[in-house]
Amino acid sequence: MSSSFPFLKTLGVQPRRNKRRNGQSPPSNFAETPANETQKELQVLKAKCLKIQQRIHKAERIKSMKEGLNQTSSSAKRRTRTRGLIQLGGLLELAGTLDVFDIPLGVDLQKDISVKNNIAALFKGLLELNVLAKSAEVDLKLWALQGLEAFKSRGLSETRPLDRNKEGIM
Repeated sequence: MSSSFPFLKTLGVQPRRNKRRNGQSPPSNFAETPANETQKELQVLKAKCLKIQQRIHKAERIKSMKEGLNQTSSSAKRRTRTRGLIQLGGLLELAGTLDVFDIPLGVDLQKDISVKNNIAALFKGLLELNVLAKSAEVDLKLWALQGLEAFKSRGLSETRPLDRNKEGIM
């Protein structure tokens, strides 16, 4: 201010210092600080940033490990579902349902047109079974007991009825 207005000094007016309302000077201009100090400050900030990123990454890893213990992965869920569907197919075969509806094993049921009507008939039969099982006249506990008796009468295990005897495979 004094270099711009030299006549102010002749009048005895002192230029105002660059201070804030609270009386403190504002921080010095970043461009005016020496390059060495700026570089040092920048390196310190980079190091702090790196440490914070490492801590965040570690916390995320720990969190995902804890979640992994509580949840099964999607591939494990898919394998479990597939195993259940295969076992249901085995039950349909054991019950003789596939023979009744003339559905051969080893055929792609979605692509083979020759079994389309047989599959539709089986589906309708399963829908009727759902309606029957939901009705008040049916006791599912009684059905369970009768099913276990059927396993025994066919020489199958109550806990693992789909396991084949080693002699039966050969």
